[in-house]
Amino acid sequence: MKEYSGQARRYLQVVYELAEDGERSTRAEIVHRTRRSYGTVGPAISELGRVGLLDLDDPRTVRLTADGLSVALATTRTHRVLECFLADVVGLDWALLHTEALRWQRVVSAQAEARISALLGDDPVSPFGSPIPTTDDIARGGDSGTLASIDLPLLSYTVDLRRRPTALRRLVQVPNGARLRITRVTEDLQSDPTLLRELSRTGLIPGRHLDGVRRRPDGTVEVSTADGAVVEIDQKAARGLRVEPEANRPGQHTGMLPTDLRQPIRSSVG
Repeated sequence: MKEYSGQARRYLQVVYELAEDGERSTRAEIVHRTRRSYGTVGPAISELGRVGLLDLDDPRTVRLTADGLSVALATTRTHRVLECFLADVVGLDWALLHTEALRWQRVVSAQAEARISALLGDDPVSPFGSPIPTTDDIARGGDSGTLASIDLPLLSYTVDLRRRPTALRRLVQVPNGARLRITRVTEDLQSDPTLLRELSRTGLIPGRHLDGVRRRPDGTVEVSTADGAVVEIDQKAARGLRVEPEANRPGQHTGMLPTDLRQPIRSSVG
């Protein structure tokens, strides 16, 4: 694979993350996620279009080409493998994994990444529940003739991430009373260490079960955790938590949640 600058790979990674999250990949969103100015991002996106890594035919949306998808998948794999390494080997605070992995991915070599991956084993997901592209996924990413199976919204092509969870929904979208399991914290929330620490403190992390949900008119969501606590989550955080439904079990809440033990969670960025 041809070598590209760390910043160019980061832009492609962000376009992929936005599509993976079901968000429209606009220049404004790329500016927001990379924390760079439009004057910096705009020309870089135009250059990535010129060299064939981005499809800019639609003025409203930035899309990955097949070649761009290969680079984005490789960069995403590096990032998420590093998150696993920082969590499992280094023992870094969960709230700092994403931002630290962004620093490391700029300098880690392909050889070092391969050794880290072999050391960790075949992790299917990152510590945030995000699927880790395999080397086969990356190889297929540049071959538009073999891309099929799972459509990532707003990409020019599709990619088969075999272990990617299906039927995931935003917490903010689920009906009142639903019993759920948190499966993923999206990339946008991962840039907010303060919010991540609050999610960790209240047990709202991938793999945890929720026994009840109540959506409020102002966009906030109240959830009842398996240990009986009630947590109030703001709209940004509720959009960034992905959940999947679980079968009913005795004790499931079906209406209003109790008001004791309420703990508010507010995002500090955005």
